[in-house]
Amino acid sequence: MKKKATHTHHIIPRHAGGSDEPSNLVELSIEEHALAHKKLYEEHGRQQDLVAWKGLESEIGKEEFNQLVGSVFGKLGNEGVPKSRT
Repeated sequence: MKKKATHTHHIIPRHAGGSDEPSNLVELSIEEHALAHKKLYEEHGRQQDLVAWKGLESEIGKEEFNQLVGSVFGKLGNEGVPKSRT
């Protein structure tokens, strides 16, 4: 049986001041990861979570995702920038 792909999700996102400490990390499926960022966006309205949510759900293409990451996360420097999509 093929193992389902997982992502490491920051419970408190780095763009919101979260750390890389193990207590702030959880393994989620891609679908769960998208839902987590959707909930964060709905609760806090941060554009970074909107971009993460839409990118994880493939509602935006790779090129648009990369442009949005550059514009939204670029204001923050490298802190909180998600790893590039493949």
